[in-house]
Amino acid sequence: MTRMKRIMLIISLIAVICRGGYELRGAAGQYTHEARVKEGMSAYRLTPEADGSRPGLTLAKPEIAPAWLHAGGSFGDCSALGGLGSPTAAESGHGVAPVPVATPAPVVNPHIAALQDEVNEDIAGWLTVAGTRIDYPFVWAGDHETYLDRDVYGSYAKAGTLFMDYRCPADLSGFYTIIYGHHMKNGSMFGDLKLFADEGFFEANPRGEIRTKHHTYSLDIFAWLIVRADDEMVYGAYPERSRYYDYIEANAVNYREPDRDRDVIALSTCAYEFADARMVLLANIYVLPNDWINPNF
Repeated sequence: MTRMKRIMLIISLIAVICRGGYELRGAAGQYTHEARVKEGMSAYRLTPEADGSRPGLTLAKPEIAPAWLHAGGSFGDCSALGGLGSPTAAESGHGVAPVPVATPAPVVNPHIAALQDEVNEDIAGWLTVAGTRIDYPFVWAGDHETYLDRDVYGSYAKAGTLFMDYRCPADLSGFYTIIYGHHMKNGSMFGDLKLFADEGFFEANPRGEIRTKHHTYSLDIFAWLIVRADDEMVYGAYPERSRYYDYIEANAVNYREPDRDRDVIALSTCAYEFADARMVLLANIYVLPNDWINPNF
């Protein structure tokens, strides 16, 4: 090897090392930023001092009457999200008594109301999954781009923010709701969804919880699967209930029989088994009574 070739080789090695160090530094900076955001959000995490109730997950399934079930509906159906108290077209201007204005729903979780008022009005709720580091607020923004690389404060962040599919009703009232998050290598955001690939972990961690301003929801996890990013059943705009449940049972890696009359939450992130792979964790969702206190804490 000539002297010039040795010099060029050394320069190339230095460039690779420098680039690797820069990328590691950038990744470390992003992880630090994400940790600081999560620390800032911890001030709004439900604590015993916040409202006198106990925090945490519904690890034991409570017995809830069927009246607590959602009404259901397709995941693109937003017709119930507006117009409360407005007269119908037939009633308007024809001497019919006006439709009474609905009583505002009570604020069940004041820490979520504080998040919306003090941090970001796009915040739809707070998601926690037992046995993982998934313990974050999530947003609804009306698109799929705003929070891909922004934190909950609106600043640039590679880790982004957990966000709902814009086609889903922001109040979780549809049959099917999707929440997306990045698969961070350090396990933050939705990185821990990969843990459910292990059958033992899947069996040992069947619960989650969502708190919104007006409701607390318990999650019963029933499936983990790998799909393509263009999977029409998982990511389509109008999953039909019975076909959807049959499809999940046939394709899930880990599965337990769900309550097929209940609504579904899908947590989705990137996977690397093949090009454009996605991993999805699915759970039944049901509303808990306003005075519910978790007996496990």
